[in-house]
Amino acid sequence: MSEAWTAEALASRVEELAVRRESFVPAVQRFAEELNESDRELLGRVLLERANTEAALGRALGDRLEPRGWLGRTLRRAEERAARLRSARGNPPPEH
Repeated sequence: MSEAWTAEALASRVEELAVRRESFVPAVQRFAEELNESDRELLGRVLLERANTEAALGRALGDRLEPRGWLGRTLRRAEERAARLRSARGNPPPEH
């Protein structure tokens, strides 16, 4: 029987699998087949934690990218300033 995995070691291994060019899910499935039952349960918890973290990061990024979010406000201000500068110079706004 092999030595039991720690959550940190499993998280590191999952990260290694995530950065490879092959598909992540099949790679994790193959890795899970090599583990004993308790390590597979721990792997499941590690994967859930990773998914929750990625979801939280996605939500945070989405909040920044929303039109009312920071990035949207920043881009809108930049566009408004560019329009004022073009107007002051007598240049027409660009066509989209």
